[in-house]
Amino acid sequence: MANVVILFGLINIEIASFEKFAVQNLKVTKCRLTDTQETMQKALSPQRQQEFLALQASLIQPVGDKVLSYQRQLYDIGAATQAEFARVTEAQFEAHIHRMLELVDRLANRAPAGSQAADGACHG
Repeated sequence: MANVVILFGLINIEIASFEKFAVQNLKVTKCRLTDTQETMQKALSPQRQQEFLALQASLIQPVGDKVLSYQRQLYDIGAATQAEFARVTEAQFEAHIHRMLELVDRLANRAPAGSQAADGACHG
């Protein structure tokens, strides 16, 4: 019987301890909630709102500058690519014209004798 009394005595101590622990946690939670509410009210005051908006605006400007810089870089890459394509295309076109002129010259040199006079008569 003594052991049962001791056991229930210990259980009551444990319950009382748990109750004090729960009450303390509720007090801390309530204080944190009150502090958070006060901080939010201060942060949302008209003066703080202006500071917050100014901060947002100051953060937006660098983002805008980065976007513009990115767009300029894309434009520069596109322009350089287009210029390179134009250079290659022009070089290929010139090489093609050169080959065509060489072919015409070779064909003219292989023409039978007397065809040059006829060719001159047509143009003259």
